[in-house]
Amino acid sequence: MYKAVDLYYTKGHAQKIIAEELNISVSTVSRLLKRAEECGAVTIHLAPEIEQTVALEAELNRVLPIREVIVAPSDSTSPLDSRLSVALEGARHLQNTIKDGDVIGMCNGGTVRYLIQYLNPCRKVHTTFVMLHGALNSPNYQEQMQENMAAISNVFGGKKYLPNFDAYIPDGSAYEYAKSHPNTKLLQQLYEKVDVSVSGVGALYPECDSALSNPLMAGDPAVSEFLRTQKPCGDILLRFFDADGRECTVGHGVRVMTIEFDVYRRIPTKIVVAAGEKKARACIAAVRGGLVDVLIIDRPLAKKILALYSERQDSF
Repeated sequence: MYKAVDLYYTKGHAQKIIAEELNISVSTVSRLLKRAEECGAVTIHLAPEIEQTVALEAELNRVLPIREVIVAPSDSTSPLDSRLSVALEGARHLQNTIKDGDVIGMCNGGTVRYLIQYLNPCRKVHTTFVMLHGALNSPNYQEQMQENMAAISNVFGGKKYLPNFDAYIPDGSAYEYAKSHPNTKLLQQLYEKVDVSVSGVGALYPECDSALSNPLMAGDPAVSEFLRTQKPCGDILLRFFDADGRECTVGHGVRVMTIEFDVYRRIPTKIVVAAGEKKARACIAAVRGGLVDVLIIDRPLAKKILALYSERQDSF
């Protein structure tokens, strides 16, 4: 028994190789390894980092009223490393979730872009991909959207649909034209059919950590006043929401080319990826508002959410 244990656990040999070396069957090797665990000859311990992650994940799944919370094992002080860790877990979950024929709604957030890069190109399920919002007025944003949609549709093998218009249209007549355009009508029909969505979440309180803090609102006094007076908690898919996850529309909502909140809420599986403890209150608000079904986060954010929950246990 101990020889088999040494070869398997210490030297890392496969059970088939061990069977050949000891001149026994593979099933006998399996029984020996099981007996070694039962009699205490072998004990298996999780690394402290993984053990903490598992505990955080279990506690969040207990207190948050959503389908699932996944905690990525990252305590890195580097925002990029945290994003990459969350993106990897997000890619794994997405590939296990998507089914043949699904309609997948995407956003163009930073963590989502990394998630797409981690996807396994060997699994083809012939899905339809639709971008859930228009392009922000920032350098290379439209190009990034096209590249990301091309990449994910190539991974899974499916069609892709993108908006023809910018996300934010200050002029009322231009906005009405965009809303009535055939491309927009087609996207609205697809939005109603989305089975799975993938998005990030931005934070605006107590500290700003949002892609919308500059490009969307630049040069519009009405929007600046809205942010100053209404103090939205966060944003998702270019729509602001308050501490209860309700949309804040004053001064801005009617001019944004993105999926409607009510339509978004009806999506059966809403995956949200986020990293960094600054986003804790925004994540809690998104949970309250029914804006997330599967929350994929890093450890610092998980700890912060639990800390806020412990301060007021009726938060959810």
